[in-house]
Amino acid sequence: MDNLRSRLKLDSLRLKAGLSPLWGKGKKSNPGTALVTIEKPAVIEEPAPAITPKDVANAILDVRDLLKEQESEGEVNTYNLTLTTERKDKEFRHPVTRELKPLITATIYNDGPDTGYFQINYPGSKVITLKNGESVSPDFTKSKRKFERVFYYTAAGGNASVRVVGKY
Repeated sequence: MDNLRSRLKLDSLRLKAGLSPLWGKGKKSNPGTALVTIEKPAVIEEPAPAITPKDVANAILDVRDLLKEQESEGEVNTYNLTLTTERKDKEFRHPVTRELKPLITATIYNDGPDTGYFQINYPGSKVITLKNGESVSPDFTKSKRKFERVFYYTAAGGNASVRVVGKY
């Protein structure tokens, strides 16, 4: 009985909307009622792109290149700097080819007599202070950007001799 009532109610709603009934007889048209159809948009699923052996080979080459950047060529060079109150900078270049050779590791030694101030790669980077006889060893083995340049100076009236021993 409840099922019949549900069907009749559904038929009356369909008639009000200008549709034909599903179970009842006859058809009632109501020209003042607009019919609105809501359809779900079709979902077009694109298949995932196939990974080809060439894609795998290119990915392996990319990883190899990244690892190679972190490897040291094993060459060690010493750069001697004279610090004064004038701010100077030094790019690390190969001693023969003069090609820019960023350092992977380095040790900066202050041979004195005065305190030296250093900034790595950028003039606005953190200032490293080294007193006479001190040293510091920045390590760039895991860094994407290597030790390319050092900015250096001393306090007013001071001077110092500094060695940068670097490996590239």
